[in-house]
Amino acid sequence: MSNVTDLCLLSQCSKTVEVIVEKHINPYLCTKYAENCGFKEVSYHSGGNRAMQATVFLTAINYLDLEDFLEFFDNTAKPKFDKYSYGYCLMVKGEHDDIFEILKGG
Repeated sequence: MSNVTDLCLLSQCSKTVEVIVEKHINPYLCTKYAENCGFKEVSYHSGGNRAMQATVFLTAINYLDLEDFLEFFDNTAKPKFDKYSYGYCLMVKGEHDDIFEILKGG
């Protein structure tokens, strides 16, 4: 049995954004759920004849406690995005949802 939640985090292209994900968000997810549950950067998989002008991170987690994750995000990751004035968009799609819902943005 499963209850998968898909998360998509978009932000501007920046090494600092990658550091926020790798040093703050992914350790939380990998500690709480499983070693391989962190976000993966997938921007380089885009089509077209130019590079993406955004950084795209994806993950899918079984039995994600969304309220807990959003509280963590608000207390830990969001202030870091705000500190560096990086725009971001956090989207979520539950296993039985048809579309992604934008939950956080700044």
